[in-house]
Amino acid sequence: MPDADYFRELARRCCTLAMASIVPEVKEQLRLWAAEFADQADDAERRAAERESTVPQRSLTATR
Repeated sequence: MPDADYFRELARRCCTLAMASIVPEVKEQLRLWAAEFADQADDAERRAAERESTVPQRSLTATR
């Protein structure tokens, strides 16, 4: 599954393309995609944080 960095990079690309585009409909679609990718990045970060908080911590002392 793609991580937050992947989605953030896609959002950046869409923003860059939107700035370069001269067709209003294309600019708007790229802006929408950028927002959706940013939301997906936020969701991926939230899921990762939830997984980290539910993973049991290992003891640093050796058990015998």
